[in-house]
Amino acid sequence: MYSIGNDIVALKAVNAERTITPQFYNKILAGTELPFYQSNCPGIPFYQFVWLAWSVKEAAYKCLKRIQPDLVFSPTRTVITSIDPPTVLIDKIPTGIPQTGIDEPGCYQIILSINSHTLYARSIIYGNELINSIVSPDPILSKVNWGINKTSAIDPDSQSKAVRKLLKERSQAEVIKDDVGTPWLNTADARIPVSLSHHQDWIGYAY
Repeated sequence: MYSIGNDIVALKAVNAERTITPQFYNKILAGTELPFYQSNCPGIPFYQFVWLAWSVKEAAYKCLKRIQPDLVFSPTRTVITSIDPPTVLIDKIPTGIPQTGIDEPGCYQIILSINSHTLYARSIIYGNELINSIVSPDPILSKVNWGINKTSAIDPDSQSKAVRKLLKERSQAEVIKDDVGTPWLNTADARIPVSLSHHQDWIGYAY
């Protein structure tokens, strides 16, 4: 079954000093993941590495929960097994611009393991502003449709409406939820797996 998960982290909304304390990051990182920071993530501060890990794990949870509805989110049991860093760094955020494919040189290419499942992630860190992550069971993410945008409202209800509006402008389809609360894009031909995210003043989708 095809699935998708996404997550965004507004970096200006996180507490960088608290993030780098063991009491905090040990709730997110598995013991085997710390070496990836030194060897595979040059050029980013440690707090961004922690939130990068959180972002791909949250997106992986969303992706797998569609397939396994009884899944319980456990960051330390969602284990990063591989990280390939980007060959270029991206600072300019493509706000409001529909994107297709997330296999570009600016992506972190990450493999994760949850129980017996292997998932594949692409993440972009936009300077000190934003982390955008997309996860799929498919190792090729060149056909994923996605978008991110800034919103003036930061309350969850307004953010939820804003991301649905942004998605509808592109897809011309409504978002519906099934009996367990999983979102789908309801097109004339089929229901398409979709993932929605918002954090602080940022919203994003992927399908």
